[in-house]
Amino acid sequence: MPFPLEPATLRLEYRWEPAPRRLTCLWTTRAASGQTSRTLDAEDLAAIAQLTAAVSRPGGEWRTLSSRVAALLLDGIGPLDSVRRIVIATPASPLQSLPFEILGTPPLIERFTVWYEPGGASSGTFTRLWPVPADASSRFMARFQRALTPGISKAEALRRLKTDLLRSGAHPYYWAGFVLQGEGASAIPARLPWTWLFGFGLLIPSVVFLLWWRRRRFELL
Repeated sequence: MPFPLEPATLRLEYRWEPAPRRLTCLWTTRAASGQTSRTLDAEDLAAIAQLTAAVSRPGGEWRTLSSRVAALLLDGIGPLDSVRRIVIATPASPLQSLPFEILGTPPLIERFTVWYEPGGASSGTFTRLWPVPADASSRFMARFQRALTPGISKAEALRRLKTDLLRSGAHPYYWAGFVLQGEGASAIPARLPWTWLFGFGLLIPSVVFLLWWRRRRFELL
């Protein structure tokens, strides 16, 4: 595992074997781990492809497909009662363009913060799974910036925004394709770190002394 899991975090790593079309999921929390494995038939693969297509174009019907695909990808994974965050690791080929946020009823994004392992990207970097019009993209990013509040991660800010859009009736085409590589550091600190305060405490007397000394020199001249 590339990093220690925080409490209440579930890591899902999917591995794909083209022959015999076997999908394996290694799931891990701090307290437990397990593995699920199933062979996907042509109808299963078609359902994944249809769901990906449905959410990546305006108006596509996705909810029924979402429940079916969730059963394929999430059934058998350990108890989720204490889970609040899900990180997706190295999605396999059939899943490359599938946003996990929309899986299940209700969708995962309503229950969990979801992000993806960064790979080569830095933590907190956005990736778009499909293109959206420039104006829609600009509105989404503007709302995301407004959603950033002190003390929360970028992933949690993104979850709140996506949940608001989902509940307002916005189709996933406009929001589900914006996924986060890594949870992202807290966007705005809830309070200044004590090291900053210590630094300011040293800086202010220094500035006052410098101003006094320059004034004193001027008076002596």
